[in-house]
Amino acid sequence: MDFEQIIYEPSKVARIIFNRPKYLNAQGYQMLSEFDKALAAAVDDPQCGTIVLSGAGRAFCAGHDLGTEEEIRYCSEHKLTVPHDGNLPKKMANMHVWFVRKTFE
Repeated sequence: MDFEQIIYEPSKVARIIFNRPKYLNAQGYQMLSEFDKALAAAVDDPQCGTIVLSGAGRAFCAGHDLGTEEEIRYCSEHKLTVPHDGNLPKKMANMHVWFVRKTFE
């Protein structure tokens, strides 16, 4: 699997590393999607007994990405609520709905 915003290291002790140190590993739609795929891969791996989560750089995770250029571009490309539209409560609510839907697909 190719990931851009996480590093996935499968093994008996799998590692998932949030890899956006420039933004203190803030979670946007793309990172959450990649994180979900990596978790699924680890769960499906019969060799994996443990999953360790960490963050590259000085922070584990600063929370949700509310407006970096990467997030704005990803949202625009995928027709998602764009952070800079001035409606942060709508952005947060839409992220929650999006992630719940992806979880139960």
